[in-house]
Amino acid sequence: MNQILLCEDCASNGNKVFKFTGYDNTNGRTTKVYSRYWCRGCNKSLSRDEVHEQIKRLLNRLDFTESGRKAVIHALNQVWDKEESGLKMQLSLYKQDLTKYEEKKQKLLDQIIEANNLSLKDDLSNYLERIRDEINKLEARIETVEKNLISGRSDFLNFALEYIDNMGQHFFELPLEEVAVCKNILFPSVFGLIRTK
Repeated sequence: MNQILLCEDCASNGNKVFKFTGYDNTNGRTTKVYSRYWCRGCNKSLSRDEVHEQIKRLLNRLDFTESGRKAVIHALNQVWDKEESGLKMQLSLYKQDLTKYEEKKQKLLDQIIEANNLSLKDDLSNYLERIRDEINKLEARIETVEKNLISGRSDFLNFALEYIDNMGQHFFELPLEEVAVCKNILFPSVFGLIRTK
């Protein structure tokens, strides 16, 4: 949250506006650490937990209009269409590889049957086992991609809409660089904090 929390007290007093900086504080008597935000302008210090709770409440109050929700669903469907196209291409490649490995497996079986030398049969059998392992891996990948093609869109939409509907809960789970991006989409300026006590 560093650099996106604005001190409203400094702004309302006509001073230069400062942004809050996060820091850890101890009381000097124990090793317990208190996470806080500090304004470099007026030296105001706020509890990180209190600030985060205020931001969660603000985000939880946001509500989509019906047209906004439709626009988001439309955008999510476009994203999934691209993902689905990639999955179909991946599935096609996996199936091509599977066909090649099945052909190799059949040739090896024929060679094992025709081989007279026990040492050669052992080598071919070992190679056949590796081919079977690759076939099993490809079949598992194909199954996963096919499942994604069947239920992926609804899973993706449900996940994204639940995430949006519960943004306050999820906001602080985002990686730090994505917190700023998300905040800028929802609130183009900085968050302003006013001392309430």
